Amino acid sequence: AICQKQDIFKGLMWFAYTDNFANWHVLNIEQVREIIAENKQNIKVSSLEDYAIETVSEPEILRARIHMDEKIILSRGAKHETVVALKAKLELAQSRLRSLREEYRAEYLRLRTSVKNQSKEKFLHLKAELALAKLEFQNAYAQWLSYVKNYSRINLNAIS
Repeated sequence: AICQKQDIFKGLMWFAYTDNFANWHVLNIEQVREIIAENKQNIKVSSLEDYAIETVSEPEILRARIHMDEKIILSRGAKHETVVALKAKLELAQSRLRSLREEYRAEYLRLRTSVKNQSKEKFLHLKAELALAKLEFQNAYAQWLSYVKNYSRINLNAIS
């Protein structure tokens, strides 16, 4: 597992497995120290879930990351209008993707129980829409990261 975030004031740390960055597990500092102590004694911990105070889902993680990026680049003088527009585009793309995923899963379950042509056509249409929504989300997220990275680089170069 890898530490993704720390809150030194609340004494919390967020961890994710290297093969699943979609879910973060919140642990308090004492639990982390306990795990580290066991690891030093070559005792492997069964899972983070055994220690986690809570598990955070993918949409919450993205929302937190965007909020953190937003604060950083706005503090460095990024254009508020551009940040707001990119953030809105990303949130809309994520919302559409989530909605289509849910509809796709429901249609998939219906199709498994009933093989009607109309249902199959709707399923194929949803599959195409889902693929498009995924691309839109990836594009919006890439634009966001590019803006954050580019803006950070410009300001870092200006400092040095």
